[in-house]
Amino acid sequence: MPVKFNYSPFEEDIIIAGIKGTGKTERAKKILSEISSLPYWVHDFQRNKFTKYGKVCHTVEELEPGSQCIFQPKINDYSNFLAFCRRIHFEVAEKSANLVYVIDELHQWIKNKQVAIPELSTLVLSDRNKGISGIFITSNHTTVPNWIIDNCTHFFAYKVNLSSRLDWLEENIGEPSWLLFPQDKRKSLQDDPRILKKHGFVYRNQNEDGAQVEVGSD
Repeated sequence: MPVKFNYSPFEEDIIIAGIKGTGKTERAKKILSEISSLPYWVHDFQRNKFTKYGKVCHTVEELEPGSQCIFQPKINDYSNFLAFCRRIHFEVAEKSANLVYVIDELHQWIKNKQVAIPELSTLVLSDRNKGISGIFITSNHTTVPNWIIDNCTHFFAYKVNLSSRLDWLEENIGEPSWLLFPQDKRKSLQDDPRILKKHGFVYRNQNEDGAQVEVGSD
């Protein structure tokens, strides 16, 4: 049974976490399809995942407020990532326009959760009141800073391989996160017969009690 996912674009942030190949990108694409009439910008780190989901832009100057743009910089470096964030703040938030921004492979830019990135933290901490919200996709959720976690309403967790990461997920999502592990490796829910299949995940709305589980399919 599909999870109940009630999302308010421009108001709520989302984290999508899990190891590669588990369904994170497909989840993000599904969300974009559900908001296809709304403006969003995607920082497409791999420069090929989101090509069909909007106008492909290779420079920040090409990004158009009010449109659906896929940013695939010719030089995929830190300076272009910061320029992407600044463009959102100065060209969208400062004009009180609405935008959902997506950052794929967040762990490529934040490798330590203690790091401070003013260009991004401004979007997360200050610009939501101006109609700006984010979707963060990562293969290493333990490096996501608390200033992102504390402000995310929705958390999708896909398969992980390290028990230390399950401990972190249990704290932030709840006990059902142990279903992301093989039954014989779980520290909790060893008697729960559910085994997550391809693209299975655990989802939590942080404003509600309890997590939901979508087992996935073969």
